Amino acid sequence: MAQEHLEFRLPEIKSLLSLFGGQFISNQGTYGKLWILLVVACGTPPQRGLTSGVMSAPRIRTGETLDRQSGSPFWILSIPSEEIARNLMKRTVCAKSIFELWGHGRSSEELYRSLRSYPVEKMVPFLHSDSTYKIKIHTFNKTLTQEEKVKRIDALEFLPFEGKVNLKKPQHIFSLLEDYGLDPNCIPENPHNVYFGRWIADGQRELIESYSVKKRHFIGNTSMDAGLSFIMANHGKVKENDIVFDPFVGTAVYSKLGLLKTHSNQMDKVLFKEAQESFSVSLDN
Repeated sequence: MAQEHLEFRLPEIKSLLSLFGGQFISNQGTYGKLWILLVVACGTPPQRGLTSGVMSAPRIRTGETLDRQSGSPFWILSIPSEEIARNLMKRTVCAKSIFELWGHGRSSEELYRSLRSYPVEKMVPFLHSDSTYKIKIHTFNKTLTQEEKVKRIDALEFLPFEGKVNLKKPQHIFSLLEDYGLDPNCIPENPHNVYFGRWIADGQRELIESYSVKKRHFIGNTSMDAGLSFIMANHGKVKENDIVFDPFVGTAVYSKLGLLKTHSNQMDKVLFKEAQESFSVSLDN
């Protein structure tokens, strides 16, 4: 996972949720909304002697800020619908993946109890006999052997899976995620937190590499970092057909990536081309 622009993670997610009509919901006592697990860019492991990042995934509530010292890559929050979750992941570059959270705990036993209490009617649409699925194991700050992974999957046999396993092209993907903290020099035997859920979508972090400064034909002394450009567009809640004024255009990197991020129409592209020629800016396609 990447370790840059960590302070922008929460503002970006809040801005995008606001853009798509969502908000953070603090009512933890109901399954009426969609509880999700958001996996975001992680922080740098703390030095020895400093406060450890060992803590449960923070629940984000309206008006709250995260503990910036924890650097936890696992966030639990509630949003109104899966559609908003998918729209969020079409734009975010700070988040890696999003899952519909079915259960979590500080140990495997707590996770299993949590899964058994999850409403069966919410599981059934994804577990029926006509469906295909696979289960993936993700670990943070630890590597498991294949034997250990199989053992964890077998332990989930109490879930009402009726479909067929398909490892290549499954209709539904379920993930077991284990968090072993942030310190690579002090990896615990057992995870601090364990999560299980249905994968919904991945974020757009690959765009940061695709538009890296190192891959551009023209690099100026004011070239903006690609990741930061996307984050700025998201913080500004820029959407299709919006007009954004950038008085310090420089090499036009932010302007270009802003157009890409909002899937501009043909008129936007024409205007950008004219501006590009006017300022004699040479950019890669």
